[in-house]
Amino acid sequence: KDFHNVVYWDRDKYMDDYDNGRGTLRTHSNDSSGKHGFLEDENGVICSQKRQQEMREYQMQLWHTLRRYNHAPVTWMKIDSLAAEYFRCSMRMKFIELRFCHRDWKTDLLAIHHYSQW
Repeated sequence: KDFHNVVYWDRDKYMDDYDNGRGTLRTHSNDSSGKHGFLEDENGVICSQKRQQEMREYQMQLWHTLRRYNHAPVTWMKIDSLAAEYFRCSMRMKFIELRFCHRDWKTDLLAIHHYSQW
C-alpha cells in the first residue's frame, strides 16, 4: 500500500461505494476517463477510455490463448487456478494500474465484466 492516492485498494470498499451502480465513486475522472471507475492510476484518476480499451483487447488475446490450450472456462467464475494465475500475471505485467489492488480483484472484475461478451 505504498500508493496512498489509490482510492480502491480493497474490493469491498469499491463495492460499497458502487452499490450496484446507484452509488457514488470516490475516484477522480476527467474528459478522457473510461467507464470502469475501479480502474485507476496511482493518483486515483480513472484510466482513460483508450487505456481501458487496451486492457480489454489484451485480455481477449489471453482468452484466445486459454482457449487454444483448453483452459478457457465456460464462465469466468469457473476458471481453474492455473488459467487464473496465467491471466492475472499477464495482465499485471502489461498494465501497472492492475497492480494497485489487493489480490488481483481489479483484474478479475474487468474479466467478469467482459468475458461473457467474448
